[in-house]
Amino acid sequence: MQDLSDSGSRMKLRRFATYIEALPNGLASYPAYTQKAAVYRRVLAEFGAVPDLTALPEELRTLVSEPLPVSAWMPEVEVNALYLALADVHGMSDTEFIDGFYAVNRAVLSSPLYRVLFFVLAPERLVRGAATRWGSFHQGIVLAIKAGPRQATVRMEYPASLMPELLARAYVTAFQAAVELAGGRNVSFVVGEYTPTHTIFDGSWD
Repeated sequence: MQDLSDSGSRMKLRRFATYIEALPNGLASYPAYTQKAAVYRRVLAEFGAVPDLTALPEELRTLVSEPLPVSAWMPEVEVNALYLALADVHGMSDTEFIDGFYAVNRAVLSSPLYRVLFFVLAPERLVRGAATRWGSFHQGIVLAIKAGPRQATVRMEYPASLMPELLARAYVTAFQAAVELAGGRNVSFVVGEYTPTHTIFDGSWD
């Protein structure tokens, strides 16, 4: 594994190092929690090519140089670590990282596979069904959703430190994009509460 004790490496891969150190068994933590490779493939395309693969941790380089098939399942921890390492290597601010995920979610949800949903479902029904669609891309992490007229609360539960706060803030953009595409106006989805084991998203729209 790349030596993160070196101060230069630690600074360059700050988000990645902080995430790995918080996990009980590093990159080997929580192997039963997985994500569909289609998501990370889209993130790689949005974030752009990595000029120097050696800048990434050794364990993650192959995920970039030889991307997995879109139908493959991969450990959630590895994906999260890769996202944070890419943000570090590209020198992204937190805002740029979140904006990048918003663009990814708009692109995925605008694809022919999902676009039809926005013609037949109102925002409230769309949000209520989000847990099922989440399960198409994630296994293990649980969503509990309460949706009413023009508002919703989403609770995401996961093992300790699996979901870093920055990535939780990035994932909330999926709900933002979905409600916008379904015709919602003045849409707002924010992280109302974050802890190492759960995140609560609060949403509203007109």
